[in-house]
Amino acid sequence: GNLVSTQTNVETVEFCRDKCLEAEDCNMFTHFGASSHPFVNTCILLKSCVSLYPCDDCTSGAVTECTCGIGYECIIDGDNLEMVVEDVPSEGDCAKQCQENDQCSV
Repeated sequence: GNLVSTQTNVETVEFCRDKCLEAEDCNMFTHFGASSHPFVNTCILLKSCVSLYPCDDCTSGAVTECTCGIGYECIIDGDNLEMVVEDVPSEGDCAKQCQENDQCSV
């Protein structure tokens, strides 16, 4: 199947992503936060992501995509900059803001 593992008591997106990086066959993850339902502080590790569904206080991502917290930045040219958001507290918050914008992919 597609499920690699499910881990509970995972409070941050970053920790969930790290768990995916450590797990064999994990390429995608979904983190459900403290106010999510029915999963709370849960990290789902997956081989792939076939489709996306809306949810509250959740973040999905790939371990290979360009994200806010990696040690380099994506190339910015006049055509690929959607917006600049200052004072974003975490990588998870950055990813969530991107997911909420149809024009944002990373």
